[in-house]
Amino acid sequence: MLFRSASSVTQLAEAAGAGRPGVRQRTKRRVLDAARQIVATAGLGALSMRTLADRAGVSATTLYNLFGTKDAVVQALAEDVLGTLDAAFEAISDIDPITQLRRRLLYLVDLLIEQIPPPIVAAFLDDAVLIEQMNAQWSSRTMVEDGIRAAVARGHLRGDLDATIVADHIRAGLLHHERLWAAGVNDNDVFFNDIATVG
Repeated sequence: MLFRSASSVTQLAEAAGAGRPGVRQRTKRRVLDAARQIVATAGLGALSMRTLADRAGVSATTLYNLFGTKDAVVQALAEDVLGTLDAAFEAISDIDPITQLRRRLLYLVDLLIEQIPPPIVAAFLDDAVLIEQMNAQWSSRTMVEDGIRAAVARGHLRGDLDATIVADHIRAGLLHHERLWAAGVNDNDVFFNDIATVG
């Protein structure tokens, strides 16, 4: 048959692209990678929609259609970073909940050091609204609370501890050390060792 129906063509196109991200997703990835480079090398102040469009190799119209605003780009970049951290956090398991929590936190610090430049961390930490949005979306927070509850249930921690409060203290300590590292006060080794000694 020489002519195919529109649905057949659509099905063939979908089958051919199965398992591959679509053009829109690949373009978003390219934009987020460009945004990460800009912020890492020149800081958040250097991130503009025009600069980002140029660096990503897309038109300003495409950029605005994908994200709408610079704030939305920053939010998407933050979500991308959180997604990376959450996936890594979830991949670590251990029978002992305290050991698992410690390994997860140390791996998180390793991942920050290796993959997320300090200027990006600093830009996120300087925005109180963004921090609250990120904390609300941070699924690893639930894993921390679950680990604390498991440790309490096994008798490794006192029974009167509130997992949410303990998780908030862990998060606050981690944010404090992230700020020191992102500001250049502490180097990679000090950052890692500070978290290692807390656990």
